Parts: sequence; structure tokens; C-alpha cells
Amino acid sequence: MSEIGTAGRGGTVVLERDGELAELDSVFAHARDGHGSVAVLEGPAGEGKSTLLAAAAERAQAAGLSVLRARGGELEREFPFGVMRQLFELGMARADATRRSALLAGAAAPAQQALGLGAPEAEASMAEGPAVLHALYWLVVNLCASGPLLLAVDDAHWADVSSLRALDYIARRIADLPVALVVTLRPDEPGAPAHVLGPLLAAPDALRERLRGLGPGSVAQIVRSRLPEADDATCRAAHEVTAGNPLYLQELLRSVTLDRNGPARLALDDVAIPSLGDSVVRRIARVAPEAAALARAMAVLGDGTRLETAAALADLERGEAGRIAHQLRRIEVLGAEDPFAFVHPLVLRSVYDAMSVTERDAAHEAAGNLLAEAGAPVEAVASHLAALSPGGSARVATTLMAAGQRAVAQAAPDEATRWFGRALAERALEPPAAQLLAQLGLSEAALRDSAAIGHLHEALAQADDARMRTRVATALADILVLSGRWEGAMDVVMSQRRALAADDDEGRAQLAAVELMVAAYSPRLAGLSDLDPESLTSLAEGPSRAAHALAAALAVRAAHRNEPTSRVLELVDLALAGDVLVQDPGPSWPIGNVLIALIDVDEYDRALALSDAIIASARRTGSTSTAILASDHRGWIHARTGNLALAEADLRPGVETALEGGLPTVAATQFFYLTDALLERPSLIDIVDVVESFDGGPTIAGTWPAAALSVTRGRLRLARRDHANGLEDLRRSANLSLDMGPRVWPLRSALALALPPADRAEALALAQEELELARATGLARPHGIALRALGILQGGEPGMERLRESVDVLETSAARLEYARALIELGAALRRAHRRAEARRPLHAGLDLARECGAPRLTHRARDELKAAGGRPPRDRSGYRETLTASELRVARLAADGATNAEIAQELYVSLKTVETHLSNAYGKLGLSGRGSRVRLSQALGPERLAS
Repeated sequence: MSEIGTAGRGGTVVLERDGELAELDSVFAHARDGHGSVAVLEGPAGEGKSTLLAAAAERAQAAGLSVLRARGGELEREFPFGVMRQLFELGMARADATRRSALLAGAAAPAQQALGLGAPEAEASMAEGPAVLHALYWLVVNLCASGPLLLAVDDAHWADVSSLRALDYIARRIADLPVALVVTLRPDEPGAPAHVLGPLLAAPDALRERLRGLGPGSVAQIVRSRLPEADDATCRAAHEVTAGNPLYLQELLRSVTLDRNGPARLALDDVAIPSLGDSVVRRIARVAPEAAALARAMAVLGDGTRLETAAALADLERGEAGRIAHQLRRIEVLGAEDPFAFVHPLVLRSVYDAMSVTERDAAHEAAGNLLAEAGAPVEAVASHLAALSPGGSARVATTLMAAGQRAVAQAAPDEATRWFGRALAERALEPPAAQLLAQLGLSEAALRDSAAIGHLHEALAQADDARMRTRVATALADILVLSGRWEGAMDVVMSQRRALAADDDEGRAQLAAVELMVAAYSPRLAGLSDLDPESLTSLAEGPSRAAHALAAALAVRAAHRNEPTSRVLELVDLALAGDVLVQDPGPSWPIGNVLIALIDVDEYDRALALSDAIIASARRTGSTSTAILASDHRGWIHARTGNLALAEADLRPGVETALEGGLPTVAATQFFYLTDALLERPSLIDIVDVVESFDGGPTIAGTWPAAALSVTRGRLRLARRDHANGLEDLRRSANLSLDMGPRVWPLRSALALALPPADRAEALALAQEELELARATGLARPHGIALRALGILQGGEPGMERLRESVDVLETSAARLEYARALIELGAALRRAHRRAEARRPLHAGLDLARECGAPRLTHRARDELKAAGGRPPRDRSGYRETLTASELRVARLAADGATNAEIAQELYVSLKTVETHLSNAYGKLGLSGRGSRVRLSQALGPERLAS
């Protein structure tokens, strides 16, 4: 049997592919051992990639792997998650209700959107793409729980973009799963989505095999299997003409055997390969007069369609179509009869290309009508209507828009963008262009495509529906902010807000909330806003989600303006009324504002409970971005309360996501939240290096995130003894704004402590000013920080008095790290004043507290000070906070709270293997072994594990 693609009793046989098969066998063996990997088979058309994949799948199945297969199709690549559906639909269809429920449990639930298993939404809204990708990964995890798995994807260059994104997502996370992912592709195929194929090809440790043409010996073997009398010259000529390409060799042999009457003459000059299209068309024509019509119908409909549909399109009786299909298979035009499939995609393409443009348009229009009457999915109908030349048809545009909306509901913005763009190109009177522009722009915005700005501007200019204008203005402001056009964002929301009717409370509340959010990023932007404070409070009391979002924005503004804590909490209560922001799907920034407001006024217990509730809700709805946002703010709570290991565990994944996603505003804010952990924990040195070189560019220039980034970088540089650059960073931040940020953020004190002795007067003035502002808030944390800074600067007895006040203020505060710092500074001051005995008590207390906070560098300084004061540091009683890494601590904490390994993996967005590894390490470090280790984990971590 040949490379060309045959299967006998022994399975598919290939020539000259022993090396590739051996490599794939190794991939399958690794999968059986629980180590997943990716293999990519590349090569030009007809080189035998599909045959090799088929042979590999048979070997994988024989080796004990379950095999799931899919194939990209040139005419079907606009179907959202089409390849994913092929991979999983058979297994899902065969599963009973219990098995299916288990496969789609937990984080895998949103996969129903991609696979079309959920009910279509009447009015689609953009589902969250990352959640769907994560869900498909978890579906793979759940499937391979019952044994090793092969995911085999043929012709990935023709796969839909959403499926390719999912394959890339899965490929980067299967290293510790019993999964082999094998794909075939032509990377240089015209029209192939290189922007998503590239990352898949660059998957970590991917095996890449470039297939070459067959050698002369194999070509001779194949020629003689068809033409036993072929001489050496003919075989050499066949190899020369076809360059060893199996598909073209096959066509050459078919031409020789089919085009001649009587014995085949094997002279060298007789060996010539016709064009593939001509050869196929001639063979089809010999079958029957109606064969060409049926073949054309099949080429228009595409592989995998039922034969009766092709028969109807070709206007043939079912029985006649069956007889013709059988003959087409015998002459190797078809590889399957019903559902039919051409023997090779290029054979399908040759039949399709032989049709005139007029014939194609007529066939696609008829196919669209036929499928619509049969109740086919809207994207199946739309794929044919999209192939027509634009003609101003309202029916075509409406169908294409419906397909786009369906893609939106499936979290497939790539396909949605194409559907909406093609609907717009139809230039029909209906649907209105403004509606199509809006949906196109919103889909592009989901992809962070800058083209969204122009389309949304056009939609805003043409729309006459107030609700649509509000939605468009909100989306446009968001993408303008992401591109650094802050003033443009303010102009859009302010202009639209002013144009709204006076009784449109929901629209006014929504736009006012966005305006407040944008204005909060710099004094310059705040100065542009002309919002009336009294009307805002009234709007925030409304029942809509927009009203709750406005209340959240007002709560943050009140906190940043140092309004009374009671007022901040009043607005927080208004925002959280009815649990709307937690439970109702929608943008995550309003609930983030609530968390910021609570943290700003030191309401840490309430903020922690809220962040946990948000994460639980986000897991139910599949909102990855909301879960990450809540985790980030929970990490900030941990940092503020002095639990630095948990701060690192919560914030590190978000930082990495923001950096990978190109979100400088988010990354700069996360760095600020992580500042104390960056200063204290050596395990974060990689992030410290990122902060040192991070450049947010024009996106954050002149905004609060830029100021926050400068503070973080400045403090890190000062800690590294880079005083000149550290001071420059802090001054840069001060120049941006001393009055912005979280509730009297300690910028003045940081700058004061960094100033050289020559600037003592300025330093004292800054520290005194911060103290007065902090005292006015009534909050212990900013008050204690300001007192500590002033005490250090004053020195002597006045300074020690200030440090004692700082200790007293912070003693009952939740800010345990700041309390530890105050204790150690007081002890150090007493030691320098030669009051060594008196110094030892605060130093001992500060040392213990620094250790509890997971602050190794502060712990080291406390030990040094205690030794200098004549004390004997206690033996290193390293508890779990110092022995466990941040990730091990997070996993152990969840396990101690009763979460299963799968639940932990889903909550932390890691693999099961990663959870198992972290738990194993935690058990070893905590001295736990044997049965009952998980039960004893709670006791080993101690009661403080919940003090977060």
C-alpha cells in the first residue's frame, strides 16, 4: 500500500515515514505516562500529511489512547469553533446525561457556548472569550481523566480562528496531562491565519516534522503497484514529473490507466501529468451525464454533508445520486459517499474552481435557500450567502448579522467580525448600517483591533437609538482608553451624556459611571468633567445595573477625595444593594471599584468576603476577567494586611496575564498593589526585574497608573541603593499628582525619606503634610505610616516619640506589616540612642511579626538589629509562611478548606498536575505523610491560615 492513503486489514500503510511515525510513537508514549506534548506535521499540498495522521491515529489507538479527530475545511472556516465541535461532538453525543454533566462540570461549563450545546440567546452579547478557551481546556482535562487522549486535527490551516485560539490555549497547558495534540498544516497556505497559527507552531517543546516528497524507490513501488509493466525509465520520469508528491503521482497514474484503451504504453514520452482540475473533471464526466452537477453541488456544500442535500441541490433523485456517488468513489474522486467527502481537499477545490462565478453564485444561493428551509443552523446558511457577490439584499444582510450575533454568543469575535463586515458590505437598507457598524466595532473591540475605533465612531454618528448610542459610546471609550486616547474617551462619553434625553436615567447613569472612571485617572481628565454631584447621587439610587455601577464609581471618588468614611460606606452599600454587581454578568470594573473603595477605608474583612463572593460567582458564570480582577484585589488586601505570601499568590497570575495581554494600565496597577511583596520577598525577583524595565508607553502617560508605577519602581530602586534614580521616580510620581490614588497614599512620606540631608526642610514639610492629611481620615494605617516617616526624619527624642505613637496607632490595626515596620524602626532608634535593653522588646515583637507576614528581608533586618542591641534572636521557627512558596501556600490553604484537587485547579487556573505537585511539596515541608495528610493539613497551617 502507498503513501497515497489506503487502509487494509493491517491499517493505513505509508512509505518513507518510519522516522516520523517513530517520533509520534514517542509522543504517544509520553502521553500514556502523563506528559502531554504537541506535534506539528507540515508540508505542501498532497505530500501525505493526512495519510500520516491517519496512520498515527491508528497507532495511538493501538497504544491505548482514545482518539478525537477533526479536520479544517476551506469552505467552513467561518463556523465559530467548528473544529472544536468536530473534536468533541461525537464523544458528547455518545455520553449519557450523567457523563455529559461530569464532563461539563465546573470550569468546563462555558464550553457549551463554543460547542453549541446551550440555548441560543435572543439578543446576543459578547461572551467572554478567555472563559470559553479555559472551559475547552477543562473539557480536555475531564475527558483524559478516564485515560490518555489524542487530539488529531488535520488541515489546521483551514480551521476557524476561534478553534485555533483554543488549540493554542490547550497546547500551552497540556505538559502535565496525558494528552497528545497532533496537527497537520500548510503554514504558507494563502489566507491561512498566520497570527494564530504562529503561536501554535511555537508551542513549548513542540515536535515539528516537515514532510518531503517520496524518493525514487517509493515512487517506483507505487507506479508498479498500478502498472506492473512499468520500466525504470518510466518510474524515473514519474518521480521527476511529480517530485515525489503522492497526490500528483496518484493523478498521473489515474490519467494513464483511465485515458488509454488497450494495454498501457509505458514509453517515457507518455508520462505527463495533466492539471489536477482537468483530470478530475474528465473522470467525473465519464461516470454519467448528471455526475458533473452532483459533484459541483458537493463542492459547494463541502465535505461532511448528507448526500440527500447534495442530490436536492443538483435536482437529482436520491437513488440516482447514490449510484453516481458510488461511482465517484470507485474512481477516487470521493473518499466517502454519505455523508460524502472528497478524497482530498484539493480535489474538492478543483471541482469548485471549474465552475464559473455565475454558476457558483447560483449554487450558493440555492444552497442557502435549501438549508434555510431545512432549518439548518444560521451560520450554515450564512456561509453560502456570504459567498455571493454583494447585491444589496436585506435577506442576505439580516442572515449574516444573525450569524454574527450567534458567533458573539459563542465567544467567537474573529468569526463575528467577518460576518458583520460582510453584512455591512452588502449595503442593504436593512438592517440599519448603524446597527451593523456597532456590532462590528464591538466585535473588533473584543479583539482589541484598532479598527473598532473608526467603526464605533461611525456607528455613533449614524445611530438614532439612544440605547445603542450609549452602548457604543461606552465601548468606544473603553477602547480609546486602552489605546491611550484618554481625552478622546472623555469627549465621547461627555458628548453622548449631554445628548441624552432628561428622562433617560439608565443611560445617564451608565455614561456618568464611565466618565467618573476615566476622570479618576488624572487631574487633567477630572478637570474636563462637568458632572453635577447632586444629580449623580440621585441617579445612583436607581434600580438598573448602571445605577449600581455609578454608585461604585462615586464610592471610589469619595474615598480618593478623603470624604468621611461613613459617606464612602454609604455609597458602597448603595452599589451592592440587591447583589446586582456580584451576580449580574457585565463589565467587571464596577465591582472592582467597590473593592477599591472598601480597601481605601481599611474595611479589609468586608472586602475579603466580597472578593471571595465575586470569585465564586465568576466561576459559575465563566467570567475569567472578573475572577482575575477579584483575585488581584484580594491580593492587595493581603498585602495591606501583611500576608505577603498570599498577596504574591493572588497577584502573580494577574500580573502575568496583563503582561501577556499587553495591558499596561492593568499591569502598572498590579505592580503597585504588589509593592510591599516586591520589596520583601526574594521569590518575586523576576517581577522586580520586569518592573525595572517596564514601559507603559503613551497608554498610561500622565495618568494615575503611571504615577503608581513610578512609586513602585522608585521604592524598589531605593531598596537597591539606587538613590538617584529612585528619587527621580518618586519626584516624577509627585509631579503627576500628590492627591490621587488610594486614600492618602504614602507618596509624600516615601519622597521625604528619599530626599538627601540637604533637603531636610522639604522632607519634614512633606512628612508633616502627609501626617495632617492621614490624621484627618481617622484610619490607622495611613496615620501610622505618616507618624513612622516623621519619626525617622526628626530623629532624637522627638523622633522616638513619633515612632512610639506610630506603634500605638498600628497596634490594633489590621496592617500587620506596617506595625512590624514601626516596631523595628522604634527598636532601631532606641538601639542607636544606646538604650539597648529597651530596644530589644520592640525588636523581638517586630521580628516575630515580620516572620508571620512572610517578609524575609524585614525579618533579616530585625535579626541584625536585635543582635546589635545585645539580644539573642530566637531560633528560626520557620512556619509555613516562610517554608512554603506562595503557590504552595495557596493550594494548601484551599485544600485545608475542603476543596478537591479539581476545584483548586479550576479556581487557580492551573492544571491538576500542578495542584498535585504543590500539595506534595507542601506535605513534605510541613512534615505530613501517609493517610490523613489532607485532614491534618488544616492543623499544620494553623488558625492564621484564614487571617487573610
